[in-house]
Amino acid sequence: MAFDIMDLIKDQVTDSVMDQLGGLIGENKTNTRSAVSGAIPAIMNGLGGLAGDERGASSLFDAVKDQDDGLLDSLGDMLGGKNGNSTMKMGTSLLSGLMGNGGLGSLVSAVAGFSGMGKKSSGSLVGLLAPIVLGVVKRKVFGGKSGGTIGALTSLFSSQKDNIQNAMPTGLNDQLKTSGFFDNIAGGASNVAQSAQAHASNAAHTTQREGSSMLKKILPIAALALLAWFGLKMFGGGDKVENTTSATSTSSTTATDTASTSTMATLDVPNYGEQVGTMFQSTTDTFGKITDVDTAKAELPNLKGLVNDFTGFSDTFADAPAEAKGPVVTLAQGAFDKLEPVVGKVMEIPGVGDVIKPTTDSLMEQIGRILQ
Repeated sequence: MAFDIMDLIKDQVTDSVMDQLGGLIGENKTNTRSAVSGAIPAIMNGLGGLAGDERGASSLFDAVKDQDDGLLDSLGDMLGGKNGNSTMKMGTSLLSGLMGNGGLGSLVSAVAGFSGMGKKSSGSLVGLLAPIVLGVVKRKVFGGKSGGTIGALTSLFSSQKDNIQNAMPTGLNDQLKTSGFFDNIAGGASNVAQSAQAHASNAAHTTQREGSSMLKKILPIAALALLAWFGLKMFGGGDKVENTTSATSTSSTTATDTASTSTMATLDVPNYGEQVGTMFQSTTDTFGKITDVDTAKAELPNLKGLVNDFTGFSDTFADAPAEAKGPVVTLAQGAFDKLEPVVGKVMEIPGVGDVIKPTTDSLMEQIGRILQ
């Protein structure tokens, strides 16, 4: 029997659920309903893009498999009280792992542009809807006789492609294109395979782990591990890297012996450091390739991609635990201090500023959000 996956998802968002969503993001019902009408097909469009890529499909399948679809039977509880904030973080973590920070940031920007809501409210809404969307997808993929396979997942998205597209409100597709969402999804599919399963597994139990009394005990040790890792990543260390990394790993292992591994994974502190390190290194490399106007034009798309990456990271980093932010900000500041003179020299090259200044200004603005 034919079905429309979009109708199945929308059926989950009842009037009472809509009220809860609006309350959690601080928007009235009208604004919330409008944003939901765009956010759901936008999320599904992004997941469909991943399903059409071999590595992306594998990562998506792992995320769907690990998703707790039982939450669909108790959405009121899932969105009520402190659980609402946990659900939002769960969904944000899932989508960040699947789409990358650039993809998630572009998605949020498109929803904000379409609905007229701010990015913060839009980002929160996208995070809240993601577990609902994946829960419905799981029931369809694992519910049939031939279900429970990557083939069933890719077949689902292939057969529902028209339904997903038809559910797109007028203007949303243009917002997604303008934000660079489709480019980010296409580029991100080949990079998510290693991290998506961990994100999905962690997120599936976030609600149960919220408020753990071990949190404050683990954070200082995690921060020290991050400092050691990031220093080696950004500033070198030659043959000493292996030994020091080993020592750091030992410290991290000792820390996790005192609490559950899942609690440490919830913090995802090392992942923040890894993302910051990768983004700053890519930025330095990109500016290093610019020697004249022609190379500036050639690297401009990469700079725009970095703007999306930093924007997506800034949006998700805003919800990081306060104890985790300090070390990351300190390390980012050190990386920025090294990057700034490189950018300054490039901007002094005749004609280059005319090509990349607007994008560079946007990049500096997003970096500033991390450092503030």
